[in-house]
Amino acid sequence: MKKKFHNSSGSVAPLAILFTFFSMLLIVAYLGQSSTIASMEKYRFAELRAQYVAEAGLNREAVDYLPYLDADTTILVGKQGMEFGEDQDGNPLGVYKNISCYTQLMDGSTRKEFVAKSTGEVNYASTVGSTVTVQKTVFMSMVPSGFEEFMYFTNDEEPFGPNPSSFVSFGDGDELEGRVHTNSPTVTFSEWGCPEFTGSFTVTEPISYEGDTSCLDDMEDEDGVSIIDTVESIIFPPDNSIGILKANATRVFTADDMITFSPAQKDTLIMTEIEFDESGGFWATQWWYLVPPVVEDAGTSIGFYYDSTDAGFPPVEVNSLRLVRDDPNLPGIQYTLDAYVPGNDYNQAIALLVSSNDINGNPADDMSTFASGDLVFIESEDTDKKVEFTIQNPVPPGGFPPVWTLPLDFFSPISYDGPPGIGFLEDESVTLSRQGSSGTLNADVPFNEYQYFHNHSEPTGFGNPMDNTMCQANGFQHFDFRYWLCNDRYNVEGCYEDLNGNGEYDGNEDKSFVLFQRTFFPYSGPEVIYIKGGQVLVHGTVKGAYTVVTDYVTEYRRHDNPNIVDQIWGNIWLIDDIRYEDSNTSSSYLTDGAVIHPDDGGTDNVLGLVAGGNVILANTTPNGAKNRGTTGPNSSRHIVINGALMALQGAFISHYWQNSVTSGGCYAPNSSAPQFSLGDGRGGHRNPVRPENWSGIYTGNTDYRGYVNLWGSLVQQERGYMMRNSPGPYNSGDIGYNKNYHYDYNLLDNPPPYYPDQSTVSGVIVLKIKSYGNQPES
Repeated sequence: MKKKFHNSSGSVAPLAILFTFFSMLLIVAYLGQSSTIASMEKYRFAELRAQYVAEAGLNREAVDYLPYLDADTTILVGKQGMEFGEDQDGNPLGVYKNISCYTQLMDGSTRKEFVAKSTGEVNYASTVGSTVTVQKTVFMSMVPSGFEEFMYFTNDEEPFGPNPSSFVSFGDGDELEGRVHTNSPTVTFSEWGCPEFTGSFTVTEPISYEGDTSCLDDMEDEDGVSIIDTVESIIFPPDNSIGILKANATRVFTADDMITFSPAQKDTLIMTEIEFDESGGFWATQWWYLVPPVVEDAGTSIGFYYDSTDAGFPPVEVNSLRLVRDDPNLPGIQYTLDAYVPGNDYNQAIALLVSSNDINGNPADDMSTFASGDLVFIESEDTDKKVEFTIQNPVPPGGFPPVWTLPLDFFSPISYDGPPGIGFLEDESVTLSRQGSSGTLNADVPFNEYQYFHNHSEPTGFGNPMDNTMCQANGFQHFDFRYWLCNDRYNVEGCYEDLNGNGEYDGNEDKSFVLFQRTFFPYSGPEVIYIKGGQVLVHGTVKGAYTVVTDYVTEYRRHDNPNIVDQIWGNIWLIDDIRYEDSNTSSSYLTDGAVIHPDDGGTDNVLGLVAGGNVILANTTPNGAKNRGTTGPNSSRHIVINGALMALQGAFISHYWQNSVTSGGCYAPNSSAPQFSLGDGRGGHRNPVRPENWSGIYTGNTDYRGYVNLWGSLVQQERGYMMRNSPGPYNSGDIGYNKNYHYDYNLLDNPPPYYPDQSTVSGVIVLKIKSYGNQPES
């Protein structure tokens, strides 16, 4: 029988073909997947290479340039790019290109960030032979390291203050957390115990250590590694950012409006007070004051008509006055022409002619008080015109009708303020006044003698403004002038100079010390308060972000002799606690004022105090004056300070030269040699105020004022005293404060507005990395 295979063979062939087809599909699919994987791997590898090349360009070209950046945008490498590296075949790894640097304000901050970007480009051949280009752009953001990063900074460890000792040292009482730095060439450790630093301690070379140098062995972290590091010297004062701070002031309080800088004219100074309010915002007040010695008012004011009509006789009309110049058409005949010349004002004036009778026809007897060297003013009654000049050798009335002749000082300038092209008009009512020096000290001014306010020697000569000695930043400083003695120094009618002597305020005759009445300024975002040309008193409760800044120094002409120039430093006086609205109000004297640590949520409140001179703890009752720090550890007086403090030309220092001790000469001035004074002699008459003719209240051998509870940062030119005692020139018990300093770690991420940046002596801004990656952080 014949077997039939036809049907079976006919069914196997299609199945074989089918299996073969499916196998081919699997192989094709596998090969396709392998090709895709290979392409993806090549692309990813190219991406990594492109990022690596971009980062290499960033580090090669931009990183070192950023600290020098002073333009908005700088292109370092253009779109053509530069080749970088080699692969195994000797070909470039890629090209970095489009490298640029720029600055921008950080979000929610007044500080700039420095940004650099770089693009890396890599080419490779695809699996089908085409060229694929891969680009990757990377960004790096750096931010300035500000001075708020220091717990403690000094430019020099030299002792600072009136009559300093030969050195200061770090000792058993110094416990500082956070970064400590000094540019000082010498650091001294106490022989009676070592300090405790819980952060880093950076110094500059060359440096020498003195005292108990075994203290260096204790300066290690918990792993036994030394906390001491050497860095490049940091510029101080920070010349790169103080101008920026002032230029961005949101509030400016001018304190030099009453300083004219005119020769032979005495000046008036202005004090400002800032009291922060816990609701947000602050109160501001301003007063005028004079630094003793203050002489009795020698000013004279007389009314006349102005005679602008040129005439030979009479030389000036009765009841009138006229500034005159030479007449070139009448040689030998002077004092005839009105001195005003359009375009040249009164600059050709050579004399002032004054009738012997005033505007009311009465004898102008007060003309006899005008003396050589007096600064003289003529001011219109109804129009805005004023001329000022200095006279010499006045000539009493002569001729008929009698006329005073007041020659102008040829070497002193004459100035005129008035409408352009117009001088005083015929028969215009004017006031003739002078500012003179009586030489008699004003008996109404307490402690009105040189030695109570100046611990520098008197000038050795007069007449030359440069032949002076002046108040220095490390000498006596003062805040308690006459306005401070008022029962209510904020009240215009309650704080005044009683010129008429009747004991009641008369707005027409008396002069209020208050120039700018206490006014509230609500918070409007990060604020910079600039006190231009003067000192400022600060206290209160801060809610918001603030920086207060003053100028270095302001010159003025002394009241007792306007030929002598002295100076007031831009001090910031702390007259009471200055704390944040959310700081601790513990009854414990060591934790009162503690700020909320960032680990516990932190605080948005921040304060910077940048003093051109010193930051001074004033001798006030709230600050523990009159030995109020000795009442016990849990109830003693102390001062709370929240903020970043900076003393540009001086130090953070206590007001120890005004004290209530009776030891030796620690409390009283040296009248024969003021430069050696240890005290200003007024401490026994303060807190509360006592008249000079009353006996002072003193506290024996000590004037201990409690603790300085500082949660913040401290930066100073030299090292200011918190405490004076024996040994040293202050041969007494304690005068001043113990220290309780803590760093506010919130400052690292929330510095005060426009707080100064660090820069090194090589001229670069000290930067730290904020972010690094493919996209810039916003």
